Amino acid sequence: MPKKGKSKIALAATRIIKALAQLVKAIADLIDVIG
Repeated sequence: MPKKGKSKIALAATRIIKALAQLVKAIADLIDVIG
């Protein structure tokens, strides 16, 4: 990837998306356990 200003933003966005995906999975697992 080219080292530009946008690459840091894209990297941060990717990390946030991955973190959100893990959070959603964790919530789904929790609901599954409770339900």
